[in-house]
Amino acid sequence: MERLYTPTQVSEMLGMSVKTLEKWRWERRNLPYVKLGTAVRYRESDLEAWLDGHTIGVR
Repeated sequence: MERLYTPTQVSEMLGMSVKTLEKWRWERRNLPYVKLGTAVRYRESDLEAWLDGHTIGVR
C-alpha cells in the first residue's frame, strides 16, 4: 500500500502552513488529496507528481 501523509507532514515538507493546504482543498486546487472519513491524507505519488508539474527548469 502506498504511503499517505497528513496535512501537517505535507505542510512541513512543502514549507507552507496547514491553513494554506486547507484553503487549497476548499478551493479545489490541483493538489489531490484523499478523504478517509473526516481525515485528510495525501498520497506520496500525488505529491511527487504535483512537485514535478511545478518544477521550473533552467534556461
